Amino acid sequence: MERLRQLHPEIDLAYLLVQQFLQMVRTRTGERLDAWLEVVASSSLTDLQSFANGVLEDKEAVFAGLTREESHGPTEGHITRRQHHETQHVRSCPVRSAPTSGSLSFQKEEDYPRHKGRS
Repeated sequence: MERLRQLHPEIDLAYLLVQQFLQMVRTRTGERLDAWLEVVASSSLTDLQSFANGVLEDKEAVFAGLTREESHGPTEGHITRRQHHETQHVRSCPVRSAPTSGSLSFQKEEDYPRHKGRS
């Protein structure tokens, strides 16, 4: 990595800017965000500028994430697990295609799969 940074000034700049952003995340120093965004905007790094534009679109939330101490780790974990469970349930349900004609056609009740314990 060091060799690439020495050979290509843009790679070096991109590396430094990414490290600065990560430092803001780790140390919760969101007060540096505006200065960081200005440096990125004045650079020629279009991919990083695209990232910075996304940050600007939701700057208030990003700033809060870079400055507030509270952690939502356990809560987020429970939500993620529940969403995964619900996704798996939806994927296991049979999908029936919609009728192609203008009239509705109904399936017979016996055409639907039965769950164990139900008759």
